[in-house]
Amino acid sequence: MMFQGGFNAFPGGQLDPNEDARVCAAREVEEEVGVKLDPAKLTEAGRWVTPAFAPRRFDTHFFLARLPEGETASIKTTEHDRGEWIRPADALERWVTSQKPVASD
Repeated sequence: MMFQGGFNAFPGGQLDPNEDARVCAAREVEEEVGVKLDPAKLTEAGRWVTPAFAPRRFDTHFFLARLPEGETASIKTTEHDRGEWIRPADALERWVTSQKPVASD
């Protein structure tokens, strides 16, 4: 990735003209992982803004959605080098484990 390669990222992107955050989120999920979502069924999960010192600023809305019956997710873009579905608790555990100092002899 050109920006913050090596980091985990959710599907996402910029708003198109006359598009709200829910419609944008559903469109980006379809473009990036091939899953069609109903924007009205998305559940708000937060909004984060990158800190002022960041070289690029983002104002990001997060949503939760259930995978609709019959839909299958897979990587559909070169924006990501790999992808996976993972439980939030497992993702957090991976992050915590990778942040622990390595024991020295």
